[in-house]
Amino acid sequence: MTTKRTLNMSKEEIRRCEILRMAEEKQITQKEGAKHIGISPRLFKNAKLFRNFSDKINMAEPST
Repeated sequence: MTTKRTLNMSKEEIRRCEILRMAEEKQITQKEGAKHIGISPRLFKNAKLFRNFSDKINMAEPST
């Protein structure tokens, strides 16, 4: 049995997710992504790592 989840995101959050996705797919560099979002490249790298980690946690979450 699969459960559908809905996320409400602002336009800014959606834009950030798109930029993170582009960096993961190597369409842009981390430095370019950081510049688009307005943060340092180091924070961008941490955000990218956090996104990967949280995706893995969400996939391992038991459905109730």
